[in-house]
Amino acid sequence: MTPYALPNQNSDPYAVALGRNHSGMWFTELATNTIGYIKLLNHTIHRYSIPTAHAQPYGITAGDQSPHDPAVGKLCPNLPSGQC
Repeated sequence: MTPYALPNQNSDPYAVALGRNHSGMWFTELATNTIGYIKLLNHTIHRYSIPTAHAQPYGITAGDQSPHDPAVGKLCPNLPSGQC
């Protein structure tokens, strides 16, 4: 197991899911209303704010970007706004 230091020590990281192609890990931060991604190759961390106040994300799963996924919320960081 490899520990990773997150930018905010009080973020309360909770859930983790292995990303597509096993190239990274998605995670949730309950206290900061954020979803994060760690690239395993270079340990770069990207964080995405959830627009719903006090959402407290506690679960996450990685899936394809099909418009037919039964999802509560979707994050598509590689697509232009409105095309997720």
